[in-house]
Amino acid sequence: MVLVAKEKSSKELAKEGLLADIQKIHQASKCRYGAPKIHAELKALGKN
Repeated sequence: MVLVAKEKSSKELAKEGLLADIQKIHQASKCRYGAPKIHAELKALGKN
């Protein structure tokens, strides 16, 4: 059986980008921010 790597969809790429942003915000807050503050930071940056 041969597995073929498929290209990631735009939705998958967007999710990965959002996850990276969440991780950056969380680490910048020294792991103190929870979901509400991270959401507020993302909203302030213009991200959903």
